Amino acid sequence: MAIVFNDPGLSPGFQAINESLGVLRDVIGKRSEQKRQAQQQQKGMEVMSNWASTYDTSMSPMDNISTLTEALKNSGVSSKIAMPLVQDMVKKNMSQQGDIFGAQQIFGQQQSPSPADDRIDISGQQGQSQMSRFGEEQLVQLAANKNPIVSGQAKAEMEKRKLDQQKFESDRKYHTQFATKQEEKVASLREAIPKKESALRNARQAIESGQVGILSQANLSEITGIEALQSARGSQLVTAGKENLLSNIGRMSAKGQNIWMEQRIASMFAGIGKTAASNLTFNEMLEAEVAMDKAYMKKFDELAADDESLYGYQRKDLDRRARRAVEHVDELTFDRSAYRIQRLDESEKSNKELNKMVGKKVPSGTYLTMEMAARFINKYGSEEKAADIAKKLGYTIPNGEELQLYMLSPSEFLKKVESL
Repeated sequence: MAIVFNDPGLSPGFQAINESLGVLRDVIGKRSEQKRQAQQQQKGMEVMSNWASTYDTSMSPMDNISTLTEALKNSGVSSKIAMPLVQDMVKKNMSQQGDIFGAQQIFGQQQSPSPADDRIDISGQQGQSQMSRFGEEQLVQLAANKNPIVSGQAKAEMEKRKLDQQKFESDRKYHTQFATKQEEKVASLREAIPKKESALRNARQAIESGQVGILSQANLSEITGIEALQSARGSQLVTAGKENLLSNIGRMSAKGQNIWMEQRIASMFAGIGKTAASNLTFNEMLEAEVAMDKAYMKKFDELAADDESLYGYQRKDLDRRARRAVEHVDELTFDRSAYRIQRLDESEKSNKELNKMVGKKVPSGTYLTMEMAARFINKYGSEEKAADIAKKLGYTIPNGEELQLYMLSPSEFLKKVESL
């Protein structure tokens, strides 16, 4: 900047000379800076020429560029001069196949040296990561590029993809041999569950009607063999039994399908002439089985979809992961079934028999039903004392939230299980 003296004591002629000298100093300073930059530019070109003649093909392209930038820095070339030189070199070398990375993508704004840091840092992984966005045909073209940076990165990406595909195919083949068996098992559940649900609904309706017991018209038809005497509810229960039989046989192999096995399956279902408590006990156990199977099947499908999305195939441990994920549902369902069967057992006993049970030891884990709890309170006076004694006798006492679940109807409980 020109220094001008504005001393009023100086003559106008002297002030004019002083101003002219200031302008001259500015011109000389600018020319000196331009000369210095030209010298650095020339020095930079010499460094780049030496670098090109000693290009190390054993190093990655980006590492070679890092070597260049370090050489420019050591030669005293400022980053202000060096950066445009390197960028221009990259652009020219890549122009044969188009600017595949773009100067900003290699030398982004984050790479620009700050006033406090005169270094130029170029990661050798940046160029390689850019290759992942090209298709196979583009990579083939880039692999033939005369520029060693471009061709090296393209070939490395092609080899990586080849190895990745080989590993994928190997993993998929290994896991699929297990996943196929798992899928077959779930497919049989998918087919059997709707039939079993229908059978159990019909059976419960027939049993709760009270028209299929030992003294019923339905049982008279069974005893005499006269089908004309069969009642509507009796026919409903018989049909439900056949539906249940078909749903189970469908899950068996051809070798396992014989008359003896059919008889065994039929004996594990509600039947005409049995007590209501007996028939409902069969139903409770089978309904619990359905609830657990549905929870497992839902979780299996969810995890299978996740595997397909993440890996491209179902993994061999899918069954184990699904089973583990629904363990809490299985436990809840089993506890509900145990509580409800305990109530059915007590429903067959007289008041006198039930009163005798109060204060006596029971197998550990036996559920204390609401009806039995009332008898304990009636005998021991307070809920707290009754609960303490019941626990010591081996009873398990459900809390309020558990009781609400245990008292839900089968259809309501299934809906609840689906949300867990």
